[in-house]
Amino acid sequence: MILTLRGTDSLSDIQVKLPHYREAFNNIKDDQQIRYWFGSGADEEQENKNIYTREFVLYTKGLNDKQIKEILATGKIKTSWVLKDTKTKAQAEFGAGENIEFEAK
Repeated sequence: MILTLRGTDSLSDIQVKLPHYREAFNNIKDDQQIRYWFGSGADEEQENKNIYTREFVLYTKGLNDKQIKEILATGKIKTSWVLKDTKTKAQAEFGAGENIEFEAK
């Protein structure tokens, strides 16, 4: 999963909170599988953008694309920032399930 915030040169006090997907995937109702095995992440600042990357191994046997999207939608990604020029605080919140694309490997 990759979250990219663009236009960060005009922002300060950027905060990003990503959900705990391990809990979401390992606590599916009526499911006895351990689905989220392990993961890692990195945060990187580049010219006028911040990139937040999370990679994890997920056992999906028995889950369809819709179910995976629903699980990802249970936890919201929360971002907040301050505009440097006006000192205005802003925030946004969304579910990763809204923007996920599936790719076979």
